[in-house]
Amino acid sequence: MKNFIIALCLCVASVLPVTISADVSGEIVFAHPLKARELWVTHWNVGGTTRQIYEHDPEPNFRILDIATQKNGKHIAFLARYGDEAAGKHLFDIYITNKNMSDKQAVNITKNRFGEIDERDFDISKNGDVIFACKRPPDGFEKGVYLIPHTDFLNAEPRATLIALNAYQPSWLPDGEKVAYVERRKVYIQTIATGERDSLDIVGNYPTATPDGSYMVVGKVFFGAVSQIEIYLLKTFNLIDKIKPIHNAFFSDFKWSPDGKDLVFTTTIGRKHYAIPFDRRTRKFRTQAEFLHQGLFDNPIITYDWTHVGAYPVEPTDRLTTLWSKIKQ
Repeated sequence: MKNFIIALCLCVASVLPVTISADVSGEIVFAHPLKARELWVTHWNVGGTTRQIYEHDPEPNFRILDIATQKNGKHIAFLARYGDEAAGKHLFDIYITNKNMSDKQAVNITKNRFGEIDERDFDISKNGDVIFACKRPPDGFEKGVYLIPHTDFLNAEPRATLIALNAYQPSWLPDGEKVAYVERRKVYIQTIATGERDSLDIVGNYPTATPDGSYMVVGKVFFGAVSQIEIYLLKTFNLIDKIKPIHNAFFSDFKWSPDGKDLVFTTTIGRKHYAIPFDRRTRKFRTQAEFLHQGLFDNPIITYDWTHVGAYPVEPTDRLTTLWSKIKQ
């Protein structure tokens, strides 16, 4: 009997990594996997409804490529590509919409002035300010990270200020006052108000802070693929732990769950999401597992971001069933 119990425990332990992703929860905004000009919101793994919050007016080949949400706020920034696909004429712009006003059209804040903008190369702060990287700028603009303050969104031509020359992959720190970015493969943190910046003496890509600002994760890139993920304590910039993803992966971003317990990355090949739990007590990463693989609308979710709203009460089963039936129509 004792041997049976031990064997049973070992069997249970062996399947835990597969079920880890079930613990990742929170509210997410995502692009409809079949209708790429629509935004929806759902409360992942904590019950609640799934509903549409935005639909862009019909525009030739309009497709939402990436999403960044104002944490615990009302604004959603999204990057879209549109234009004449047959002629190879692609336009890229960042839009702002209010998740509480689904009947209003999003505001275009870049106005096709900055050329191609890559996925993961923009972010919105808790204050609503937007940063983005301009890698292949047209004449009249320099390559680097630009800031558009929320106070300029409704201007005819929102003011964009260059804050870091030749920098890319910007992300806001949770305080909304500092920005992390990469320049010549090194990670920097810059205070927007003063322009003062600190070199972390860290070589890596995709710097992303935890929601509480305690840690920052970066990816070590080898021949374009992330071969190692490292996490640093932001107070001291000391390396805390590192982990190799299962197979070297071509990433598009890092995202932290609202509680800061799970790091999720998205691969560019296959567009899959993987969660790596981070144990705050031991300061160690745990086993990688799939995330969002269940999908909605009978298709996996590709483009999403957390709003950083955590738990919601579970909705009545009959209401949820009715809603899902409507969604699949």
